[in-house]
Amino acid sequence: MVGWGTAPWVAAVEAWLAGVPGSDGRLLVHRETRPWSTVWTVGEDRWFKENCPSHRREATVHAAVAELAPDHVDAPVAVQPERGWLLTRDGGTTLLDSAPGGTRGVEVATLTALLRDYAALQRRTVGHRDELVAAGLPVADPRDAAELAAAQADRLASLPATDPRHLPAAQRDRVRAALPALAAAGRELAAGPVPAAFDQADLFPRNVFLPRPGGPYRFFDFADAVWAHPFGSLVML
Repeated sequence: MVGWGTAPWVAAVEAWLAGVPGSDGRLLVHRETRPWSTVWTVGEDRWFKENCPSHRREATVHAAVAELAPDHVDAPVAVQPERGWLLTRDGGTTLLDSAPGGTRGVEVATLTALLRDYAALQRRTVGHRDELVAAGLPVADPRDAAELAAAQADRLASLPATDPRHLPAAQRDRVRAALPALAAAGRELAAGPVPAAFDQADLFPRNVFLPRPGGPYRFFDFADAVWAHPFGSLVML
């Protein structure tokens, strides 16, 4: 993203951090930049993140989910909604970093406990659609699955062939051929007994903190989160 890491950008972030109690913007250290976000540490125990414009809502969504499920999501230290700036405390070791070599934290015993705690987080959000949508959470109603898939396939197919996101025509046609089945599946999910809820849509061991003593797993990184059928996250796992 244009501006990330430049002197004016760093100065703006440090100026904001100067107004956050307990934050020392002079210790801003770059950690990682991807096409969709940049992440920096602030001092010894805080993390700063800015997303690309299409994902700036993460900061306010994170704050809203933390209010509903404080045991499962650590509340942010501060957010700047207009820029999508998010400042959080270090949550400790992630499940991915703790995993034995080669397992990546996805052995069955671990996943059983992880999904139990993740389901508890999702249940805390049932019935709170309006406040989460007001915080910026997009809606992905399963009844709209076919329409959403078609729009995404057409968008990717329209990109230049040199773009790594480009979808070849044959693959776009495969998506379109599957639309009737996808629409039927969406209707079945929407009519089922499981209500819509918050769905992280990126449930992965790297985005999960280990439990504190006696507590549940804790979740973070909600840039892709949506209000949807709660089983969507199982695709990632």
